[in-house]
Amino acid sequence: MSSSRLKEQDELIQLIRSYICDPHDTSMTVEEAFEAVQILLDEHYKDSTHFLRLRRLCPSIGKLFCRMNIIEALHEYDQGVRITKRKFVPPSFKEVRQIINIAVRIFDIYMQTSTCTIQDIIIDFFSDFLSIF
Repeated sequence: MSSSRLKEQDELIQLIRSYICDPHDTSMTVEEAFEAVQILLDEHYKDSTHFLRLRRLCPSIGKLFCRMNIIEALHEYDQGVRITKRKFVPPSFKEVRQIINIAVRIFDIYMQTSTCTIQDIIIDFFSDFLSIF
């Protein structure tokens, strides 16, 4: 497999794109698709130890250590690209990946301005880990 093909095998990005590019009449707008996935991500972040809807749709997804706000990231990306105003051109794999990267950067900025420390995250991780047993 070529490296460009491997880059386009992210199940979460494919899920978002499938909501938008559904060949049937049930396709969603860009905002609706991101809102639907935001609900799945929030559910998964709160409790990733059980077999949840997001894990059924994206089996390779692991534990989320931070809440990803992809709605805020979409609005930030949309300011420059106007992705939500398009009627006939769905977002590309690269655009969806950029929105997810923005969501991660938003969390990084939050962590830098927050009183939460890495030690708090490690304690939270181990308390979640120990609750499994």
